[in-house]
Amino acid sequence: MRSGSPRSAAAVLAVVAIVLAGCSSSGSDKGSGTAPSAGGALPTLTPGANPGITDTTVTVGQVDELSAPVQGMFQGAKVGVQAYFNYINDQGGVNGRKLVLDAQDTQFNAGTLVAKARQIAVNDFAFVGSYSLLDSALAPILDSTGTPFVGAPISQQLVRNKNVYTTWAPPLDQIPTGAFEYFAKKYPDEVKKVGIIYGSAGAALWEPIKAAAESAGWHFVYSRAYGANETNFLPDAIKMKSAGVKLVYSFGSGSAVATAQFLKATQQANFRPIQVQSENYFTTLSKLAGAAAEGVYFPLTYALFAGEDATAVPSVALLDKWVKSTDASYTAYSGDLVWGWASAMLFVEALKAAGPSPTRASLAAALRQQTSFGADGLLPASNVGNNTASGCWLLATMTDGKYRRVDPSPTNGFICSPNGMYQVPGAPASTSRG
Repeated sequence: MRSGSPRSAAAVLAVVAIVLAGCSSSGSDKGSGTAPSAGGALPTLTPGANPGITDTTVTVGQVDELSAPVQGMFQGAKVGVQAYFNYINDQGGVNGRKLVLDAQDTQFNAGTLVAKARQIAVNDFAFVGSYSLLDSALAPILDSTGTPFVGAPISQQLVRNKNVYTTWAPPLDQIPTGAFEYFAKKYPDEVKKVGIIYGSAGAALWEPIKAAAESAGWHFVYSRAYGANETNFLPDAIKMKSAGVKLVYSFGSGSAVATAQFLKATQQANFRPIQVQSENYFTTLSKLAGAAAEGVYFPLTYALFAGEDATAVPSVALLDKWVKSTDASYTAYSGDLVWGWASAMLFVEALKAAGPSPTRASLAAALRQQTSFGADGLLPASNVGNNTASGCWLLATMTDGKYRRVDPSPTNGFICSPNGMYQVPGAPASTSRG
């Protein structure tokens, strides 16, 4: 293990939480990043409580930003869960019960999220696939009701909550360094002069990521956080070029438009560094960025699920089939889609294990037994029960307008290095819940 600058929290390299960083706020309670209180006392439900369970259905809830700050922002989370539920319901459901999704729009408003999450906690069996910038407000609600949360938490407050079971298990104590080490070996001179831009809401992630990269030999000579509404990155490109930047690392755009704008700005400035766009996987990027996206590297923590990996990874073809039949108008295929689908899969596997008379307690017990969950090859396998990530990843690049796996990525798996982890000083090393 390596160590570096002290931080109280860490982030997994290029995990989906970072994609939200580009959505900063304007207004009193919209996207402020500060969670409101849970809004008064909630009932403490007994371990045997079964809200959302009938003889014929299981209803689960979800809170997402669907209409703001950008229309359809996290529509993928809703579509992904519903698509997997449709797939399971087509087979008869789980123990004779059909799966029902109660998806709620936060409208990028903290108060709205709290009100709708309270209703879900009291009336539905679990949270499945929720994807919200404001999810720190969920912690007291989960604690008061014991509602299981199966999904991809964004806020540090939710990551280690004892009621949270995540499909990507971001550790608070370690950051995978595999991609940093790969580029340090491939481009030893270029990593000595790195420039970075990142979404302002992800500023807390910058220092841990910087320390992890530096542990692998990287050196940053330019960095800047940008706001959600920024579209002009030409000044960044010019300043990076002037500073002698040889490699650009970017995380937290959360938007194909922002990513494309930055790539086009570097082209406009006649600035040709090695480009590493962490986790920026968008089906519209090639159309938006054109030639500026060609040759860009994309370290990813999921299979190429928009169809590129369909031949080698059968679950990609399955996802694609059911997403199209569920919502033909959805074409974005951004990270929240795969997290939604995988969260639904994790929930279903646990629900089956919980037996014909499931309770929240039996569901949680089944989730804690999930020690190697990889969504049938869509994700690197992680230990859900211990909330421990694998640190595995894959590398893609844009060639002829398409994302493609490149060396050292295997055909249908991930690059894994058991020793490639950065230990964040001061962060909790335990994988226990609570």
